Amino acid sequence: MLPLGDDLAIGLGVSLGRSRLLIGGVATLLAASAVSIGGLIGFVGLVVPHGVRLLLGNDYRFVLPMSAIGGAWVLTFADFLARLGAVELPVGTVMALLGSPLFVWLLYRRSSQ
Repeated sequence: MLPLGDDLAIGLGVSLGRSRLLIGGVATLLAASAVSIGGLIGFVGLVVPHGVRLLLGNDYRFVLPMSAIGGAWVLTFADFLARLGAVELPVGTVMALLGSPLFVWLLYRRSSQ
């Protein structure tokens, strides 16, 4: 009922606050499960498409191929940074250092709009 609009959903007896909180919680648990199973490298699949959409807009004819190219570029860059030092770091550690600030920035930007 939520896609019908806020006024109609309220009129039909849906609690918007509780529904949105439940949907957000389930989405958070699903994303956390995907990252915990796939590892931090799978985090790229969550962050890169959002960054590409910010740069290119919502036209999925461009977003989907550029997300694949962007994800490959980010992983290549993370692998390069992981091998750069005297001690080789795991790529997942570098991805956490690169992806976490970007993800927090995306959340901050979304909440300020």
